[in-house]
Amino acid sequence: MEQEAKVTQRKNPREGAGFLSIVFFWWMNPLLWKGYKKDLEMEDLYEARKQDESEYLGDKLEREWKKELEKAQLSKAGKRSEYKPSLTKAMIRTFGAFYAFLGIFTFIEECLIRIF
Repeated sequence: MEQEAKVTQRKNPREGAGFLSIVFFWWMNPLLWKGYKKDLEMEDLYEARKQDESEYLGDKLEREWKKELEKAQLSKAGKRSEYKPSLTKAMIRTFGAFYAFLGIFTFIEECLIRIF
């Protein structure tokens, strides 16, 4: 089995980006420019932020899924109508607010670009 060399990636610039830079994805411009000039290599990419790692996100989604399962158990124990656990509801509770927030600002940005 071959062992691959560990690639050192640079710190993610989003960590130190300001509000407007985050909202309008301006912090991505250096990477996009580099990708425009040449093919990107693994060394060109930034390391993932802690809150973007799959382990963190998976744990967060799992907590919301357990809440859905608990609701289903409670509906069976009580005399209420049966509740079916919904992965969609768990995903919306986990990720919905963040992406809705970014979507609103992206929509505003696109509208401003079309107007001006």
